[in-house]
Amino acid sequence: MSIAYTIVSLILALISLFTIIFGYIKNMKKLKEGMKAMLRSEIEHCYYKNLPEKKLKEYERKNLDSLYAAYHDGLNGNTFAQDLYDEMREWQIVR
Repeated sequence: MSIAYTIVSLILALISLFTIIFGYIKNMKKLKEGMKAMLRSEIEHCYYKNLPEKKLKEYERKNLDSLYAAYHDGLNGNTFAQDLYDEMREWQIVR
């Protein structure tokens, strides 16, 4: 009987472990998508804020580069923000 209990306990432990791991992965995907949306929104905000003059302050450009790196490289962002970023890279930098 003790072998049967051990096997049942092991199976239940494995099921619990897989449930925890699956929940963690699911939550990480949600966090990733939320972070991607926030970064995309910041890039978009910078774009429309500076679009009339097509100029960026030096600190805005550095911030934009960091935002884009996190969005594109870290989170595999899409081309919408990439198009905005590519256009802003051509804008004049002012101090």
